[in-house]
Amino acid sequence: MNERHYTISETDLGSRATAARFRSLIEKALFEGDSVVIHLGPVISASDSWADELFGVLVARIGLDTFVDRVRIRGAAPQVLRTIANVVQERLNQGASTPDFALLAVKRLVESRGRVVR
Repeated sequence: MNERHYTISETDLGSRATAARFRSLIEKALFEGDSVVIHLGPVISASDSWADELFGVLVARIGLDTFVDRVRIRGAAPQVLRTIANVVQERLNQGASTPDFALLAVKRLVESRGRVVR
């Protein structure tokens, strides 16, 4: 398994279309068996729609366990991590009969913050 690194260099992210194109790159790498590191260092803000299109849809498609095992987020500002955690929680709530899965997703994303390179 290889580790592929992707860097988002924009400071403000809001377009679902842009997120969808980026997500397709991430999905391709994951479906080829690689793990992914997403560098978000320059990002100051990310809209809910952007984060949902990238991370929410990704978690819905590959599952939480695969996401946690094979996707790393590095350099993200706390407000960007909160946005990502919120959209993942919402996606999981849509598909889960209990909120435990959503809490697990948020917990794991916050814990991964400890592995964030600043």
